[in-house]
Amino acid sequence: MLAPRLFSLPLLGLVCLASPPVATGDTAAHWRFEASDPAASTGPVLKAIDTAPALVPLSTQGPGRSFPSVLAHPAVPNHGAALLNGRGHFEAAHPPELPLDGTFTIEALVHRTRTHQESSYIVSRWGFTGREARSWGVGTAGGRGLPGVQARELFMNLSPDGRETVTVGSGLILEDGEDYYISVTFQAGAESGFIRFEVCNLSAAGSLQSTQRHHAIARLAAVDEPLRIGAFDNARSRWPGLLDEIRVSVGEIGDSRRLISGLPSAPTLSLAPVIAPSDLAILESIPWPFIGTIRPRPASEIAGSSWSIGGETLDREFTLYRHWRDHLGPLGAKHLRLQAGWARTEREKGVYDWAWLDEPVRDALAQGVAPWINVSYGNPIYPQGGGTGLHATAPASPEALAAWDRWLAAMVTRYRDEVTTWEIWNEPVGQISAEAYAELYLRSAKIIRGIQPDARLIAIAFAGIQLPYAETLLRVARDRDQLPLIDEISYHAYVYVPESHYPQVEALRSLIRRHDPRIIVRQGENGAPSVGGGFGAITGRPWTENSQAKWNLRRMLGDHGRDIPNSLFSIADMHYPNRINNKGLLLSTRPDRTVERPKLAYHAAQNVYSILDDSFALEPSASHRTDHPEPNRLQVFAYRHRRSGLGLATVWLGGREIAESNTLTPVSLTLENLSFVQPVWVDLRTGSVHAIPSSAWTASPGGQGVTFLDLPIYDSPILIASRADLPLAP
Repeated sequence: MLAPRLFSLPLLGLVCLASPPVATGDTAAHWRFEASDPAASTGPVLKAIDTAPALVPLSTQGPGRSFPSVLAHPAVPNHGAALLNGRGHFEAAHPPELPLDGTFTIEALVHRTRTHQESSYIVSRWGFTGREARSWGVGTAGGRGLPGVQARELFMNLSPDGRETVTVGSGLILEDGEDYYISVTFQAGAESGFIRFEVCNLSAAGSLQSTQRHHAIARLAAVDEPLRIGAFDNARSRWPGLLDEIRVSVGEIGDSRRLISGLPSAPTLSLAPVIAPSDLAILESIPWPFIGTIRPRPASEIAGSSWSIGGETLDREFTLYRHWRDHLGPLGAKHLRLQAGWARTEREKGVYDWAWLDEPVRDALAQGVAPWINVSYGNPIYPQGGGTGLHATAPASPEALAAWDRWLAAMVTRYRDEVTTWEIWNEPVGQISAEAYAELYLRSAKIIRGIQPDARLIAIAFAGIQLPYAETLLRVARDRDQLPLIDEISYHAYVYVPESHYPQVEALRSLIRRHDPRIIVRQGENGAPSVGGGFGAITGRPWTENSQAKWNLRRMLGDHGRDIPNSLFSIADMHYPNRINNKGLLLSTRPDRTVERPKLAYHAAQNVYSILDDSFALEPSASHRTDHPEPNRLQVFAYRHRRSGLGLATVWLGGREIAESNTLTPVSLTLENLSFVQPVWVDLRTGSVHAIPSSAWTASPGGQGVTFLDLPIYDSPILIASRADLPLAP
C-alpha cells in the first residue's frame, strides 16, 4: 500500500449554501434515491436523470431522512436518500463515457451513522471477486485507518493494472452523524495527474474545503466490475448510513456546475504528491516499518527560520503574485525575496504607483512570511537611467541618480515597518564595474540607514563568486569607514554538482574576515530547472522534476549545514519574453502565467522547512565515521534540538551530478556526540518516515553517540532524528 501525505486543514472561510443544483452538459450518470411515494415507506427507487442509465430496481431499505431539508432537485423534489446502514449496496453498469486515461468527477451527498473498523465505500469499481478486479473507489477510512490515512478520512483508491493498489488520502475528515457534499475529481497523467477532493459540511453550514494531490498514474485498469454504490464488493466495506445524488461526470465540473450551486470558489491546498510508482521499489526496499509522512507546517505555524523562497521577477510581470499567493504560506519558508522594480513603480517622472508591490509585501506578512527586497533595476524614462532587467546597467547621469535616490527613499519610507532587509542590485558583475558598484552601494545604503537605522543591508548578489569584486567593495567601504553599512554579501552559485562551489564560499568568507568578521555570506538565489534545454543557468542536462528536487535539497542542506542562509529560486516558473525559466517550485506553462500544480520540488522544500526551523541548532562538536568506500562523498551535518537536546543528522551522497535513479545504498554510519530516542529515517524528497528498529542501531556507552547499521542513503538527502522532534502526519 502506498502512503499519502495528510494534514489537518483549516476552515477556509467559505459559506456552504444549500440551493438547487446546476445542470451540467457532461453528466455520464446520475442516481437519485427517492421514495416511490413520499408519504409511503415502500423504499427508494433509482431514477434516471439527464443521461443516466435506465431505471434499476433497488432492494427495500426505507427512505432516508437526511438530505431533503438541504437539497432541491431542478426536476423533482428531493424526498429521500438511500438508507444503507451497512446492509446492502446498489450496482449499475459502469458508465462507458468515463475515460480511464482522462478525467472524471464523482459527486455525492453522504451521511455516515457510525465508523466501522474497516473502510466504507461510497462509490467504486473495485471488487475482489477475481485476481484483477480493481480500478477505482471512493470511501472513508475505518477506525483502524489505512497506511498514511487516518480514521474517517475521505480517500480514493486507484489501480493502474487491476492488482496494485494506490491509496490517496485527502486530509479531509467526515464526522459521524453529519451531512456532507463531496466531490472527487480524478485526472490521469504520467507526470501531471491529480486528484482534487472537496468537502462541505451541510449540517453545520460549514466551509468548502479543498485539497489536491498529484500522482503519476497514466491510466486506470479496465476491469469486469460494475459500478457499485455503497460498497466495493458484494459483501464487504458497505456504507453505514445514507447516500444520495450520486453523480458521475466526464471531466472537471467547475464551481458553477456543481451538484449543489452557490458554493464559493475555494482555494485548493496542495498536499504532497502520491509516491510515484518508480518510488515503490524504494519503499519496499527499506526493511524498516513505514510510520507516516512529514506534516507540512505553514509559515504561520513556524516561529522562526533562516529559509527564504524567491518571488523574483514580479517587477517585470514574468510571474503574477495572485497566481502563487495561495502556495506561499503553506510552503513554510519564513522569508520572501522580492525585486523592487523602479521602472514599474515610476512610469511617469515623480509619480509612484506602489499597488503592485504593496500586495506581495503585505499579503506575505499576513501569511507569516517576511519579505526582503532586492533594490533593482534602472529606469529608462531618465537619461542614462539604466536597464530594466538582468544584465542591466545602473543609473549613471546626475538626473537619473537623483531620481534613484528619491525613489529609494520613498520606498524605504513606505515599507520601513514591514521590510527590514534590503539587497542592493542584482548580479552587477559584468555590467557595472567594481568601483561604480561600490559607489552605488554605499550611496544607497546611506539613504536606507538614514530612514531605517536598524535596516539589514546585503551587498553584491554575485552571479558566482568573484573575489576581486568583493575586495574592491570592502576596501572602499573600509577606507571611508563605512564597513558598518555592509551586513551581508550574497552570491548565486549555479553549478551542476551542488557541492562543488563551497571552496569558493570559504575563500569569500576568509576575505570577509580580514575586513570585518561581523559580515556574513548568504546564498541569495539558487535552484535547478525541472526540464532540460530551457532558459537560464544550468539547463544543459536532461532535468526532470525528480532531479530538480534532489538538486534543490542538496543545495539547501549543504548551505544550512554550513550556516549559510538559503533562498530557493524560485516559487513559480517565470515567463520571460518568448521563453520560460523552469526553476519554479510551481509548474506554470500557460501564457496567462497561472499555476497548474506544485512540482515535487515544492513538497521536498516543504519537508525541509517544516523540520529545520530555529528549534534546531548546528552541532559542530559532532563527528561521523562510515564504511562507505568513498567516504569523502558522504555529506553529513549534525544538529541538536534546543529543547529536547536530542540529535538530528542530514545525510546524502554528494560530489557528483544528480542521477535520475533513486537506488538506495546501505552504509554503516557512526555519529559521535549525538543521542536519539526512537530514531526515524526520513526521505526528504518524498516525506516518507520509517522507524529505525532497535536491531539497526546501537548507542555508545554514555548515550552520546550512535551507530546505524545498513542505513539506506542515496544522492538525495535523508534525515535521522528522534520521532518526537519531528512534525508527523497524524
